[in-house]
Amino acid sequence: MRLFEKAVLSVIRNQDVTSNVLLSCDGNAMQRTGPQGIANQANADTNIADIGDFIALPGSKKYQEMRDGTGQYPMMNLVKR
Repeated sequence: MRLFEKAVLSVIRNQDVTSNVLLSCDGNAMQRTGPQGIANQANADTNIADIGDFIALPGSKKYQEMRDGTGQYPMMNLVKR
């Protein structure tokens, strides 16, 4: 929060939406890993080392962190003071 204060921003809302993000990750996993999915395209076309972690595919480190509570996905509304 200090970073926001230094940037002269006030936090209007700070909500943990991790559970909703996990539901979305689960729901989109098949589409993202299918033949035309971003996971296959990105691995073939880019140098992103681990696209699965980047898009939080089930089984990835980022996904597991959110699942076990060590990672959080916040949604914030900020306003300039």
